[in-house]
Amino acid sequence: MKMRGIFVLLLLAMIQNVANAQEHELTVSDVRDSGCLGLTRGAEDATLPTIVLKKEGTDVLVELQNYVSNCGTESFDVTLSVEKGWSRASYSDSVAINVASVVPYAMDCTCPFNVSFKVHGVEGNTFYLTCWWFDGLVELTEGEPWVLSNETENVLIDGSRYVLKKGLHQALIRRYSSDAKGEFRIPEETSYQDETYKVTGIYYDAFFENRVMKKIIIHPAIKVLSNGISGGTFVNPFYTCKALESIEVEAGNAVAQSVDGVMFDKKMTALLAYPAGSTRTSYEVPEGVTTLESHAFANSTQLNSITIPNGVKSIGAQAFADCTSLKSLDIPESVNKIELLAFNGTKMNELYIRGVIDSAYVSPNPYVSMFSGMSTNTKLYVLPSEVEKFKAIYNGPVYPITSGDTEGISEVETLPASAEKTFDLQGRRIQGEPKHGVYIQDGKKVMR
Repeated sequence: MKMRGIFVLLLLAMIQNVANAQEHELTVSDVRDSGCLGLTRGAEDATLPTIVLKKEGTDVLVELQNYVSNCGTESFDVTLSVEKGWSRASYSDSVAINVASVVPYAMDCTCPFNVSFKVHGVEGNTFYLTCWWFDGLVELTEGEPWVLSNETENVLIDGSRYVLKKGLHQALIRRYSSDAKGEFRIPEETSYQDETYKVTGIYYDAFFENRVMKKIIIHPAIKVLSNGISGGTFVNPFYTCKALESIEVEAGNAVAQSVDGVMFDKKMTALLAYPAGSTRTSYEVPEGVTTLESHAFANSTQLNSITIPNGVKSIGAQAFADCTSLKSLDIPESVNKIELLAFNGTKMNELYIRGVIDSAYVSPNPYVSMFSGMSTNTKLYVLPSEVEKFKAIYNGPVYPITSGDTEGISEVETLPASAEKTFDLQGRRIQGEPKHGVYIQDGKKVMR
């Protein structure tokens, strides 16, 4: 199932004076999108993604034509930042323009969009451009559009399916043959009709249902992972590889890295993939991580406990799916987004959700929620003010968190329905009724 989180990284790095990128005072404006051009599955195969750049004075008009996003996309946010010390080119800094889709709810289909915006304050005409499918130098001529289309061909090579990027001589693995066994290194290149193509990425299901691969090695040239890192919706591409014990990203890779066999993005802010076949029974997510991506821990049947640090903000779809040995999970107050089926197939004793979850992610669909597929024997503990919200989407028992430290507590007192339940704003039980101040009574905020 394709979920939210589509993210384009568009680096318009000026070769001239790029070391002073912070002084250029670049701005972005006039963000427009066409809306969905067609609600279809497989839209990425039916359209031709195209980049158009046009220089007008110190402005650059950027058009992303037939940019594939989730069908639930409502709009696009475009932001600008400076990337320091970018290692893939011969300069120290670069200017990053981030185009992110706004997806209030996910749909199981893809959809092409036309997205355009202007970048103001651009002095040079030569760029190093990398985006969701292109990576190379660009030379602009004043007033003339620079156009590059993503021409692709799906082919079968030695039992494996590839998507060839014809003009760029690059290849993405669409589905690899079953001979990926034991320790397997992704090939650096492949040949087709006397042409050589550099392998630069893999699709989310490239190794689907591989049950024999124990270690995968990702070489430095891989920049497209699961159609999500540098393009598309990210899904852990190895979540069905149930024998996989370790993921190794070789030094020099520009988009990902690995720590103790677990794959993260380059900045260590997103946990991308935990190897499902690891024999560890517990795991601590490193400090600094803010996102657990879709299917991040899926099928990790040996894990009894996962420690999530305060600072994580988003938990992707099916992030803990089929973690059948997981006994309990404590989600810190920093988390405000938990996507669909996050706990599908789990049989936990307790689940603590200490924060306020964005309402758009609590029940985007009345029949499918973050708790769909989770055992209804799991005791759910949430903030007193959130109890009624979660009762509406979870069929199991829901209790208020009654102290600031309830980790490891398996039971809480259940009061009679007629008893008044009063808590302060930190979720602590108050004896009697306060005479002044703000507090929570029977799930409602009261001010005196």
